[in-house]
Amino acid sequence: MNDKKETVARPEKTGAVKTTKVQWDDSQMSTSYANVVNAVSSREEFTLEETLHIDMVYMGLLRTWESLYRAVQLGVLDEEMLTIIDSNVGPFRFAYFQESWSDFRTTFTEDFATFFENLMVG
Repeated sequence: MNDKKETVARPEKTGAVKTTKVQWDDSQMSTSYANVVNAVSSREEFTLEETLHIDMVYMGLLRTWESLYRAVQLGVLDEEMLTIIDSNVGPFRFAYFQESWSDFRTTFTEDFATFFENLMVG
């Protein structure tokens, strides 16, 4: 990769502008690849390791939403908090999640699972 030189102007305490040269050393830069979930990705398109990572993210989101749901049920949070859940269902409409929900569902109580499924329909 090429070394680049840039000039940056920085004010000194007296208000005058001092010119500083910055030299970028990009000799150890590398390119990485990330396989991300999108609306058409299915579980089959990912390695076992990627699937485990994605599942952990989904379970974390679901547990967070379940906590909000429970807090509203107990009267600790206002019911308006459930609108946060309702307005952020996008990732759960992906094919990957739809294929996984039946496995995830077994780890939740029936009332939360039903609540969540009603969100998915809406």
